[in-house]
Amino acid sequence: MDDNSTQLIQVNETGGIEQQLNIGGTYPMAAALDGDDLLLLNYEAGSKETRISTVSTDGHIKKSKSFSIGPGGDGAEDPLMKSILRTGKQLPFQVGKTVKWHLFLQWVL
Repeated sequence: MDDNSTQLIQVNETGGIEQQLNIGGTYPMAAALDGDDLLLLNYEAGSKETRISTVSTDGHIKKSKSFSIGPGGDGAEDPLMKSILRTGKQLPFQVGKTVKWHLFLQWVL
């Protein structure tokens, strides 16, 4: 299993790992429920994009959409990575859904 990708882990009542699934993505930022599925917000360092994915509980990615972090290159990425790695200011990333749209909050630095 790739240690550098996001894992979906099923835990039993005693805290033991039942199942561990590689669902891709490099830096998880936020998660929310979407009915029986999960909404996940990841940061992809290689492409400098955030990605929202709808993932089933069996690890199947149903749909996914990526967004650029915008102009600024490393200047924009540095505070983002420091927040993700908890070595700098903590930015409040969230992901959610309205009746019609998937939403995420990405703070402008």
